[in-house]
This record gives sequence, structure tokens and C-alpha cells, in this order.
Amino acid sequence: RRDFYEARDTAEKLLTMLDGRANIPGSQIAARVSANLRVWQSLSKLGGALISAVTDLPVYASAIRYQGRGGLLSGIGEGIGNLVRGRPKGEQRQILGMIDSVADGLIGGVAARFDADDVLSGNMSELMRLYFRMNGLQWWTDTLREGMELGTSSWLGGMAGRSWDKLDANAQRVLRLYNIDDAKWDVLRQAVHVAEDGRAYLVPEAMRHVPDGVVRGYIERAGRTVSDVGIANARADLGDTLRGLIIDQSMTAVIEPDVRSRYFWTRGTRPGTVPGEVLRFISQFKGFPTALTRQVFGREIYGRGYDTLGDFLKNGKGDMLGLAQLMLAMTAFGYVAMTAKDALKGRSARDPTSPAVWASAMMQGGALGIYGDFLVGQSNRFGQNWLDTAAGPVAGTLSGLDEIRKRAMKGDDVAASAFRLAVNNTPFLNLFYVRTAMDYLLLYRIQEALN
Repeated sequence: RRDFYEARDTAEKLLTMLDGRANIPGSQIAARVSANLRVWQSLSKLGGALISAVTDLPVYASAIRYQGRGGLLSGIGEGIGNLVRGRPKGEQRQILGMIDSVADGLIGGVAARFDADDVLSGNMSELMRLYFRMNGLQWWTDTLREGMELGTSSWLGGMAGRSWDKLDANAQRVLRLYNIDDAKWDVLRQAVHVAEDGRAYLVPEAMRHVPDGVVRGYIERAGRTVSDVGIANARADLGDTLRGLIIDQSMTAVIEPDVRSRYFWTRGTRPGTVPGEVLRFISQFKGFPTALTRQVFGREIYGRGYDTLGDFLKNGKGDMLGLAQLMLAMTAFGYVAMTAKDALKGRSARDPTSPAVWASAMMQGGALGIYGDFLVGQSNRFGQNWLDTAAGPVAGTLSGLDEIRKRAMKGDDVAASAFRLAVNNTPFLNLFYVRTAMDYLLLYRIQEALN
């Protein structure tokens, strides 16, 4: 009975997050001030997020591998190819419009990778939009997501000529995730758009070209009464299902925390309340590792039919190899990100033969999931120390201020520490190309003089 009530309580809180009730502030002023404080930290701490984002490539590849349309290496190659070509143009952008992709100009999908904020002022929203464009993460995220949408749509289009029983197990498994069975597939596979280069894409907008007789047969097969309204509703529902599949696959390939991942930290609490704001301050910058652990590692473990972790460990030998490959690739790309960050700071590359270096690379790459930020090293993938990671960056900044206050009361010289804290909390100054130039032209000399 207790389990039933706990499950019902969780379901009710998840529903409030889905329908927006959990976003209604308890206190508008408290919610706005707290959200703006967190935005200030984002504008001061995520200047090098594009370098950390290189570890998106193995995650992108794992989504392709799960679909069954390629291996890890070919998936990484596809992701790199998308980045080299840049944002889709011409007919490919028209196809994205048929999918109803809305990546252009939206900041929510990028910001949501790091924070659980729901309330922002207009000015702060504009600053966030500008900031993520300047640090390159908006372009990176949109390019990979749009590439995944086109790739998924093309993959489905390539299977349009096959009936359900001719699809491989990987394709059937992905389709079942979205409640698509043989009856729905027989209709959806006719929603084909053939591009000028001859490639076929399955797109929601093409559902309007599917003959009424096909939709009518689907309705009759389901045992429902056929009418013009019923045909129109079935056509719209199937189009929405196809759209949801394509967009959801892109949001898993380039991680955006889903409702359950956000619930992990906020527990359905409202902004502008004491528990809601405490949890939101703690959860800042934890969206990515949480979603990675739940949505990617969880998919690799439970997404192939294993009910428990024990079943996976006992029986999933081939699937365990895939998970191991993913973690190895994320570790390797984590080392690349670490090396790039060290180079920007004028440091030598870390010793690749040291186990401690590879442990840090696992954390940087996200291979340890959410636990890596707590278990390994002195800083996490975004450069924060253990206090910033555990209690959130706002708490870390307040701790730094308090440390300076204590040292000043003892009569210690705090000029250098205060200057360092001010620099590290100045918005836009930490953009990786700005900070590198400022360090060598000015900041190192000021810091040395103060020391």
C-alpha cells in the first residue's frame, strides 16, 4: 500500500511538471531573483562549455547504434560530418520544416542541459541567448540535433518499402518505444518525401498525402467507426507520433534532460518556494550528468529488454560490450577536452600513461555519469570545485566571499583572491577565446602584481 501511494505521489508531481503547474512560482519575486542569480553563474562559468561538449559525439553515436543504423565509430563520423557541413540548408531545411523542427532561435533546449530553471526575466533570457551563441554551444547543439533529425527521418524513409515483419529487431524496438505497431507502421511508412538527391524521408507533413483509404483501413483494423472526422484525427495523431519519435531521438542523441531527469532534482517543487529554490540552486549544472546517467546509460542497460540491472549483468554480454565501448569513447573524448582546456591555459598535455589522468578523463567525458562529479578529481567537467558541484555554483561563490572576509578579518592580504573571485564571476569574461586573450594580455600581469 505504501508503494502504491508513493508511486501515485510521484505520478502526480510528474504530471504537474508536464502541464506546467510546477512552474507557477510560489513567490514571483523570490523566483525571479533566484533564477537571475543562477543565470549570472551560467554567464560566468560556461564559457568553455563548447570544449566540454566534444563528448556529445560518443553519445550521438550511441543513439545511432541503438537505432541499428551504424556502429559507434560510424556514428561519431556522422556527427563530425554534420559539424563540418554546418547547419542544414536548402532542401534539407525544408525537410526539417516538414518535421516541424523548432531549434532556430530557442534557448531553452541549450540552457536546459545545465539548469532546471523555469522563470527568467526578459533581459536575462536575451543575455542567455546571446551568450550561448557567443560560446558556440547554440550552433553546436542545433547542428547535431538537426543532423540527427534528418538522419532519423532518412533512416525511417529507407525502411518505408518494408512491412513490419521485414524490419530488423533494432528498428522494431525503437518504433515500439513510441507505441508504433504493425498497423501504425503500415500507414506511417507511406508518409514519404523523396528529396532531389533521391533519398527518401519519412516526415509528418507527408501524412496529408497518405490516401484516405489507407487511413480508413487502419481505423477499421482498430475496430473503430470510420468517419471524415475520425480520418482527420487519425491522420493528425499518427503525424504527431512520427514527429515525437524524430524529435525525441534527437534530444536523446544530444542530451536535453527530460521530465524524469528534472524531477530527480526538483521533486516537482515550485520556484519561489524555500524547498523549490534550495533544490534548484543545488541542481544547477547537474542536468547533463543526470540525463546522461538516466537517459543514455539507462537506455543501454534497460532499453534492450532487461528488467533489472542483474539481468543485464548476467545475460547482456553483447550489450555490455556496447556500453563499455560508449564509456571508453567518452573517456577518450574527455581526454581531448581536458587537453584542449589545458592548452588554452598554456599548460602541457597530461601524462596519458597515468591512471589518475584517465580517471579525470572519465569524469570530464561523463563516462562516470552523475557520480563522476562527486567521486573523482578536484573539479568537474565545467571547472567547478567539489563545493560548487555538491551545493551548486552560487554556494561556491558565497563560500569564496566568506573565505575572503575571514582572511581580511585576520589582516591577511586578500587583493589577489578578491581579484580572482571577481574575474571568475564576471559574465562573458570566461568565454574561452576571450579569457585566453585576456589572461595573456592583462589578467596574468595583474594577478602577479597583486600576489
